[in-house]
Amino acid sequence: MCAGQMKADVEQRAIPTGERRFDSVMRGGLFLPSLTLIEGDARAGKSVLAQQLMYGCLVRGYKLALFTSESTIRGLIEQMQNLNMEIKDYLLLGRIRIFPVSPSRPLREMPVLLLQAIRREAKERGLVFVDSLTPLIVESSESEVLAFFEECKILSLQSATIVIVIHAYGLHSTLRSRIHSICDAHLRLRTEDIGKRLVRVLEVIKTRGTVQYVHNTAHFEIEPRRGIKALPVVIRSNGSG
Repeated sequence: MCAGQMKADVEQRAIPTGERRFDSVMRGGLFLPSLTLIEGDARAGKSVLAQQLMYGCLVRGYKLALFTSESTIRGLIEQMQNLNMEIKDYLLLGRIRIFPVSPSRPLREMPVLLLQAIRREAKERGLVFVDSLTPLIVESSESEVLAFFEECKILSLQSATIVIVIHAYGLHSTLRSRIHSICDAHLRLRTEDIGKRLVRVLEVIKTRGTVQYVHNTAHFEIEPRRGIKALPVVIRSNGSG
């Protein structure tokens, strides 16, 4: 499905992730068009969630581009294969383009260069993922980071869907709140140590521009060869249930 086709039919469309519990708390999945922020702590499952979203798009016929500072092309294929998400055929067919991002120029230039590439891929494919933005903005000013997100928001208003992954430590509180207000959806990931069990938590702060207050969390584990395994009940770390 090309970007032109997507532009003609984007109203209220959501792409399911393929994980029922995630789709429930996200009110259907990844909405088109939108600017989505995935934020969280180290090892909380940010990249795995982004990969689940990408895979959901691919199996439903969409084309997408991924800019990754987290992995090589081979490493990404192997990682997703180990999570029961086979993308090799999609890559060979040109349904997904993977662009490893390793800053070779001065780091301050990278957000500008990345934005140029995002514009190109958004125009051609309509779906763009960035995992993660953190190493590319560590030397950027607050105004430069905001400008980057504002440009991505403009692209979403022109029918592109952009998903940006960022580490929680990459943003101070004032900048974080301003970026949250720009994005249409905000997904936060964290880990909870429940007894001897490490559980990951997806918290949907906002989706389709609306803040969510209830039924907005999904607890899950990541299992080799199976991928994401949503837990059937909500586990509370305070011992109340």
